[in-house]
Amino acid sequence: KGNVLSVADLEGVEEQLQKTPAAQVIFFDDVPVNGDKGKSGPNQLVDQFWLVIVVVKNVKGKSGAEARKQAGPIIAGVIKQLHHFDPGHPYSKLTRVKAPYRATYRNGFFYFPMMFKTRFSTEGNKNGRS
Repeated sequence: KGNVLSVADLEGVEEQLQKTPAAQVIFFDDVPVNGDKGKSGPNQLVDQFWLVIVVVKNVKGKSGAEARKQAGPIIAGVIKQLHHFDPGHPYSKLTRVKAPYRATYRNGFFYFPMMFKTRFSTEGNKNGRS
């Protein structure tokens, strides 16, 4: 059971008050596909991006090695559940793409970001008039 956060929600979370371990799901972006590939008559293809950040707390050592080890099975589980997940029509299956952030260890917290993408088509005005 969980919540979907926005980037603004995540920025407001005080690090020491975070619930861990966690896989934070964040709506990241919605980008129209450019060029002829993205348009078919009044329809527009859109890529939607979801950021998942696995967070674990482990203060053993300063390198974060124990935290990374602890996060490994959670990361593997997220990938297994989300990569190629089919959210149903009109969305394409999720695919994992390059995350916009690097994995980080600070203040006893390890953060491992993963980005997933889906594509769908929006329907525009068919007759070109308001």
